[in-house]
Amino acid sequence: MKLTPIRLKRINSGIDFENAIEILGISKSMLYKIETEKRSPSKDIIFKMSKLYKCSTDEIFKALKINEKVYKEDN
Repeated sequence: MKLTPIRLKRINSGIDFENAIEILGISKSMLYKIETEKRSPSKDIIFKMSKLYKCSTDEIFKALKINEKVYKEDN
């Protein structure tokens, strides 16, 4: 699997894939799609990721290549 910025955030936080899906409350396929940039997570998942990966939501938006302002307006 390609090392995307959001996947690196998880790895650098010391969180393995199985623990991440359990803590985030999402399926394996959902996390895979998020980490391979095929799907954008909900606001709730972005918030949970920031807590789990010990970073700001801004850093999560940047790692996911999402424009936070546009994302907030659309969701």
